[in-house]
Amino acid sequence: MRKFWSIFLTISIIVTIFSMAYCITVGYRINRDIDSVISRATIAASQEDMTEHVETLKKNMEQYEMTTGHIALVYKTSLTDLSLHYQTVERILERLEGIREMGEERVAHQLALEDLRRVLRELPRFEIRWVWIHYAWWMLIINIILWIITFISCPGEW
Repeated sequence: MRKFWSIFLTISIIVTIFSMAYCITVGYRINRDIDSVISRATIAASQEDMTEHVETLKKNMEQYEMTTGHIALVYKTSLTDLSLHYQTVERILERLEGIREMGEERVAHQLALEDLRRVLRELPRFEIRWVWIHYAWWMLIINIILWIITFISCPGEW
């Protein structure tokens, strides 16, 4: 029985470490490709820079399939609806094209850019929520089950 317990304990530790490493790796990529791009767009100095960052954001959202669905398991609202956030990004790009027509020296140009910065700041940060929805919740359940089986398999060891 002791051998069975030690094998199960080893498996539980390995699965837990793998799960954590995987979620951290995926979370880093989402943070780098989505959240950081939003942050860079909010501090862009010119319309061209902001357009470049928002186009990158749109491309990355499409790459990670963040164009539909929700970033919530239970309480799904308009704040968690990815399709609405994707539409917002598309509208920001449309507004940036309209701003291009204005001269940079005009006050209206700077006010329009500042308004878009505020909109970008209000976008939720996707990393934690997206990783939780796609990977972390079921990895957590698997790990809990493994650890419960490990503790039950040999209670005299503790």
